[in-house]
Amino acid sequence: MAANNYSLATGSTGAERLAVLHAAMWPSTRHILEQAELRQGMSFLDVGCGIGLVTASATEMGVTAMGVDLDEGFIETARKAHPQISFKVQSVDELTSLNQRYDFVYARYLLSHLKNPAAAVQGMISATKAGGTLVLEDVDFGYAIPRADCLRRYDDLYRAVVRVRGGDALLGRHLAKMLTDAGLVDIHERVQLTLAEGESRRLTSMTLSGIAGSILKEGLAEEQELNRLYNDIYQLENDPDVEIGVAPTYQVWGRIPT
Repeated sequence: MAANNYSLATGSTGAERLAVLHAAMWPSTRHILEQAELRQGMSFLDVGCGIGLVTASATEMGVTAMGVDLDEGFIETARKAHPQISFKVQSVDELTSLNQRYDFVYARYLLSHLKNPAAAVQGMISATKAGGTLVLEDVDFGYAIPRADCLRRYDDLYRAVVRVRGGDALLGRHLAKMLTDAGLVDIHERVQLTLAEGESRRLTSMTLSGIAGSILKEGLAEEQELNRLYNDIYQLENDPDVEIGVAPTYQVWGRIPT
């Protein structure tokens, strides 16, 4: 993935958002890894690992994990936080150059930002052992909780900016077919809708802040509208009587034929 195709902010702002997102999503991610039979002693590759939170959490399940990401700042942060884990600056397009294959290859919220996600899936397959497992999680920005006007506009803008940058914010619904088309077997699919609690109630406003620069650069909205939208979402997030949902996430996994 070319760095300038990514719609969200990186750096410290991006790292903070990833930390809040991981806290919200790790319980369901761990569940599907267990469902896909990730076991102690296996090798695990986290593609598009960001600041390495899934990578580190996977090691707590007793696996040997490695994380790769194109963003040098994220990889530096991951290395500082988890010096016992191997992290590498690497594009998903270059996975064929890795000197080993893994029992499990995993990616979360990566493919929806790519111009050619099918090619990325092939790259991940090339890094997976025969009989190994590929696990993917990605968003489907097609439904907001609650159905407030500000959240509908937020969803529209998120889909638009990702589309302009070459991605697809509705990709989640296509993941299972992508694995089928790639020749995987024993494919499973699950849709996770997480209601935000605690710090994760900030995720929508944090994500809007994270894509604001890209939205402005692409001319999809004016700064005045984004400020107003942010304030409306912030008020919802701080209303204890309002349930806030994280964007639905499709979770799929399948096995590489032997």
